[in-house]
Amino acid sequence: MSVKKKKREGPGPATAAGLVSFYKDVEPTIQIKPLLVILISAAFAIGIFTLRLFINPFG
Repeated sequence: MSVKKKKREGPGPATAAGLVSFYKDVEPTIQIKPLLVILISAAFAIGIFTLRLFINPFG
């Protein structure tokens, strides 16, 4: 039975130099579902279209 040696990998050159840093403590953010974004933008577009029917900016 052959024994496999583990290859040791250290940090990459960018992380070793301190150029890239990752933070584990992330502040909570507002999470919005993609469907909600689509619905809000569609409602906004329909609202603008409706206003353009009743308010003619060209005369």
